[in-house]
Amino acid sequence: MSFKDPFDYYAKEKYLSSVRQGGLTIYKYTSKCDLEGNWNFHTKMARGLILDDSGKIVARPFTKFWNLNQRPETNANVLPAETPELSDKLDGSLIVTFFNPETGAWQGVTMGSWDNDQTRYANPWLAARRDKLDPAYTYLFEIVGPWNRIVVFYPETRMVLIGVVHTESGEDWSYTQVREFGTKAGLETVRFERRPFQEIDFNDPRITNEEGYVARYSNGLRVKLKYAEYFRLHKILTQLSIKGVWELLSTGQPTEEVLKNVPDEFRNWFNVERAKILERKKKIEDEAKKVFAGCPICSSRKEYAAYFTKFEPPIPGICFRMLDGKPHDDIAWKCAKPETHETFHVDEVA
Repeated sequence: MSFKDPFDYYAKEKYLSSVRQGGLTIYKYTSKCDLEGNWNFHTKMARGLILDDSGKIVARPFTKFWNLNQRPETNANVLPAETPELSDKLDGSLIVTFFNPETGAWQGVTMGSWDNDQTRYANPWLAARRDKLDPAYTYLFEIVGPWNRIVVFYPETRMVLIGVVHTESGEDWSYTQVREFGTKAGLETVRFERRPFQEIDFNDPRITNEEGYVARYSNGLRVKLKYAEYFRLHKILTQLSIKGVWELLSTGQPTEEVLKNVPDEFRNWFNVERAKILERKKKIEDEAKKVFAGCPICSSRKEYAAYFTKFEPPIPGICFRMLDGKPHDDIAWKCAKPETHETFHVDEVA
């Protein structure tokens, strides 16, 4: 059996996505894998892993790692009894960088794509630095910048080296080694320090434009440590759908907390979707008011029903509420409910 076969099996079962380019395939775990918790040797490796058709590893990124207390192995009380390296957790796109044996050139991919805005920026940047890189290694960069904003705002576009992995063996360099290499190669490397993470107040309300840290232990274990405000904003930006906007409006919940510290792009998206929903509701109500105003005086409820039911729902229901002097907001809101679950950001399981 080829080393590639289990990855193709999990791709067939929709636990991984697989995208070919030439004789190479990139694998990335899916939301199904995450939701069902189907984590094993193969699915954890598929974070932008690239194999050739023989099953040889061409690019090996970090294996999947989790937030503090998200998994049994990341519970604070079972972490190694040592002071870890704490690197800044950059909030951008991971660029998995490898030497492509088919093209003879250095190439960057994101976790599940060969070609997008991020790779089109990264590849010329890498080409200009090809002499600084060793084909035996996979280099992991984080691309950040104003055009590639997730939550945290970065005023300049930067390619920051966050890790180096020996492609064949999987040996993962410490941040100390990464910094030493980056200094010699003239590459920007991620900032880190040795410090107990317990000293950091992750609930500090003053921290609004940082994601957090990655703790790396000497055995290679990595753990994500994120500020509470980042968690809040990331959840809003990746999980608040258009239906979620409708739910906020229809239940009268305040939106101030939702829009606190969010990027301008999200605020604009929210306001546009809110205006669309309110316009749909107003259109329904205006139509019902017009029908009700045009209704002749009737002697019985049956006669009113005969007139109101000439029109399509929800008009009859709203008109009867008007006739009875009762509120009709619930009917109008229900009919203004969007059908789509589209969100501002699609969360790339990371």
